[in-house]
Amino acid sequence: MKKVLFPFLITLLYSNVTFSQASSVEVEWGPLLKAKDTDFNYVIGADDEFFYTFGVEDKGMFGALLARDLHIKKYSRDKYRLIYDREIKSFEYKGKDADFAECRIENGEVHVFFKVFHSQLDTKFMIRRIVDAKGRVSASEEVANVPAERRSDGNFIINYSKDSSKVLIYSDFPYEKKESEKFKVNVLDRNLNMLWEKEVTLPYTDKYFTLQDQTVTNDGDVFIIGYAEPDRDKGERKQRKESNEYYKVFRVSENDDIMEYDLGLDDKFVSSVAISSDFGENQMAIAGFYSDQKANRVGGSFYITIDQETLDPTTFSSEPFGKDFMKNFMSDRKVEKGRELYNFEFREFLRRKDGGAVAVAEQYYVVTSTTRMANGATSTTYYYHYNDIIVININPDGTIAWTSHIPKFQTSANDGGFYSSYLLLVEEQALNFIFNDNRKNLQRMADDKDLKGLGNVKKSVAIISTVDANGNVTREELFNNRDLSAILVPKKSVQISDREVILFGIKRSRNRFGTMTLR
Repeated sequence: MKKVLFPFLITLLYSNVTFSQASSVEVEWGPLLKAKDTDFNYVIGADDEFFYTFGVEDKGMFGALLARDLHIKKYSRDKYRLIYDREIKSFEYKGKDADFAECRIENGEVHVFFKVFHSQLDTKFMIRRIVDAKGRVSASEEVANVPAERRSDGNFIINYSKDSSKVLIYSDFPYEKKESEKFKVNVLDRNLNMLWEKEVTLPYTDKYFTLQDQTVTNDGDVFIIGYAEPDRDKGERKQRKESNEYYKVFRVSENDDIMEYDLGLDDKFVSSVAISSDFGENQMAIAGFYSDQKANRVGGSFYITIDQETLDPTTFSSEPFGKDFMKNFMSDRKVEKGRELYNFEFREFLRRKDGGAVAVAEQYYVVTSTTRMANGATSTTYYYHYNDIIVININPDGTIAWTSHIPKFQTSANDGGFYSSYLLLVEEQALNFIFNDNRKNLQRMADDKDLKGLGNVKKSVAIISTVDANGNVTREELFNNRDLSAILVPKKSVQISDREVILFGIKRSRNRFGTMTLR
């Protein structure tokens, strides 16, 4: 089966967006700190007094060949003081190496999950270790397992219900191209006590079914979304100039039979899709982007709400982007020819208080350039592009209230786009996008000129771009990265409450944290 998983591309946010007057923003930076005290991969989360980070120890040029040690760090939110740096050294479970999967904050404790492949047992295990409030690390605890013939088998995905009372551990069975699609679901309570588990066989051949997303409800039911393709082993054939992808939703519950719902998107080329349970009262919502022309293009959005008990649709709408909106990205001539957008990835899916939704996407792609030297050697450069953001505000009936465009032009080479992309601060009143930008672009936009690329990030400014109640976009400088003595890293910054963000900046061997607060 061709597994296409999006655990990191789509963030499901449950903030209730009302879109009224935006708040003012206040930024306060902490002291410059040594890099070794602030080395981390991402912020796990925060509580009222502390925030927590996860990192992998850098072992130098041979690090890829060595078992990697993990670091969980705890900082005070008032003075950004390091409370503890707890190292979890590489270890074994049942005699086999444990590989990090993910971590989460629960009541001041850090729950760290690992995957372990055991070739002799043909099994992959998921285990948990807990770092408590004082930094003490617990022993290993098994929470799920699945058959696995190879290390690549049995991919675990963890989902939490909206109220965090239920935990879903999804795992797929080894790929068998002529057998039915199979996977396993484990549903646990917030303390990871098993509530129920089930092995599921779908009426589709493994080779011709692709998983897209999954979710667990507050009541403990599991929903799976994916698409089937024509099964050639059954004599089915693909149709020319059609998508040939038939999107389905399956409900898996403890005692009932599996229920299936066809999304009715057979005439669309779906480029992105996300599912969110308990989006409304006993309703789940599904949203995404589609094209009427070809795959990997975006010409409009769809929005579907479904009753979680009966799988009856309550809302179904698909709507193309208007011509005026498309003119933000291309010439009038191309718009009139019906050209569509490309390389936009679904990033956020937010609930409106009235039952509508807000979807956010960012243009992202990588270009590879290989040069051959005179001596025959080759050099490859990877160019990372993080460009425009689009915001779609969807009414409860599925129609589009408005669509907004946030211009952005970020290109970098061989760095994974470290300083690129954006940080989204969601509040009841507005959506605030924070990102690094060329310092000349504020004036260029005022003069209706094309944007300049991000360029030398050391000379960049941090921008805050706010979307208001009517979809209007404002843009202003938040701070100058040069004045900060560190460059903002949006990917290592995170919203920790309704009105606060932990910011992170880095420059050579000196880093710093900060707090951005809405007033």
